[in-house]
Amino acid sequence: MKLFVYGTLTFDEILSKLLEKKYVSIPGLLENYKIKKFYNAEYPGIIADLNSNVSGKIIFGIDEQDISILDAYEGVMYKRSILKVIASSKKYFCQVYIVDNNYTKKLSEEPWCPLNFRNNSLNSYIKNLD
Repeated sequence: MKLFVYGTLTFDEILSKLLEKKYVSIPGLLENYKIKKFYNAEYPGIIADLNSNVSGKIIFGIDEQDISILDAYEGVMYKRSILKVIASSKKYFCQVYIVDNNYTKKLSEEPWCPLNFRNNSLNSYIKNLD
């Protein structure tokens, strides 16, 4: 199974803490989606947007047990969908967590920035996973 991750899950420190193992991954691009911050939160969500793309990574060979862990991590605000992701000029169909329609109003207009997250929130975010 292939999973496309973006946002907080692109940080190996978070993914390995959640899953306690490493998977093979490659950079990927999800076309026609936009990444935004949730109001008053450190984490992002993605929604459809024909004029945007989301960078992330494709994780190969992820198993059902780890998908269950990630489902619990993502919670009810996200749903898993199968979407086409581009990597190295190839197309992959991947599971992707997108914001459930019931929660899109909780997204701000502010884009989510991985550099800001790394510099300002990553350490405290990891501590909160314990």
